[in-house]
Amino acid sequence: MPKHIYRYQPDSENRRKSLANDKVWLCSPDQYNDPYDCEFRVSDASVETAAHKRLAASFKAANQQMLAVGCSKASELVQNALSKIRGWRQLVKVCCFSEDPNSMLMWGHYAGNHRGFCIEYDLEDPKADQFRTKLYPVVYSDKPYDLTPWAESLVNGSLAFNPELPTLGLIHKFKGWEYEREWRVLSVSTDVKSDHDWPAPTPPRVFVGSKMEKANKQAFRDICEPRGIEVLEMHRAEDSFKLLSAPFS
Repeated sequence: MPKHIYRYQPDSENRRKSLANDKVWLCSPDQYNDPYDCEFRVSDASVETAAHKRLAASFKAANQQMLAVGCSKASELVQNALSKIRGWRQLVKVCCFSEDPNSMLMWGHYAGNHRGFCIEYDLEDPKADQFRTKLYPVVYSDKPYDLTPWAESLVNGSLAFNPELPTLGLIHKFKGWEYEREWRVLSVSTDVKSDHDWPAPTPPRVFVGSKMEKANKQAFRDICEPRGIEVLEMHRAEDSFKLLSAPFS
């Protein structure tokens, strides 16, 4: 786990209010720009086959008609269970962070084309305990995470329910997003909830974009400095395609 994580945001009244009140926004994966966000795969056919094999092994003496009825019922149960598993995506709320506060692409994509801001959170701060318990690194891959082996193990009578396996399905992303170096907070409830804010530790620093207007930069100073939060400005390097931060001038 890194010492710091960073939250890129466009400049808006709601975002400023969240900063002032030590909140972050948890929202549905549907709100993000990745159509596969929090997607995972489960093979219905493989799980059904596992259920039928277990029935066949358990009822060797049963006639074929009884076995067919049992397999039909098993298929129905499997489909209901898999439908609930796929519904987990609707129960999760996500907030995304990065390890890098100087990413040219992140400033362009998520911070209002360099007119927004980026918040630093110190994960070693004792007040960040709640963050750490729900924070996961994103795993970048060519394919969505496959929960089929886990689902088959449940069908085959495994009593070891490992909640980390479903979580793995929620943190795999297409490797084309690797530049984001993402960590994410996951909040999973037992029923579908609206997007909502969530308590965050007071950040030690806030970075304002290189294209932010001077009056808006001053507004961030007014929010941050009375609370002991340092405000830094992003600048373009003169001799390379890099962004550099410096104390507010």
